[in-house]
Amino acid sequence: MSRTTWVQIVGLVLLGLLAYAFYAQNSLRVTQLSMDLGVAAWRLQQPMPVPLLMLLCFVAGSLPVSLWAWWRLAVVRAELRKLRQDVAMGSDSRKDGWR
Repeated sequence: MSRTTWVQIVGLVLLGLLAYAFYAQNSLRVTQLSMDLGVAAWRLQQPMPVPLLMLLCFVAGSLPVSLWAWWRLAVVRAELRKLRQDVAMGSDSRKDGWR
């Protein structure tokens, strides 16, 4: 394995240890979640542990970004596939006239 791979493995292990330390330190802390819109209000029946709340927020934030990145990657791959086909056939698909 290369040095970069080892650095990545060590970094992931350290990140995992840090996440576990945060969980162990804050596992007994809970918070009561509520939302008041003025015309309607909601409140959870049971308090929620802080590490679980942070995990849910992380997933809720990273999921839309991951879906957008996946869609963008699919678009770029399709463009690359078309450009490779154009190069293989010897044609120029650009409309701007530049060579």
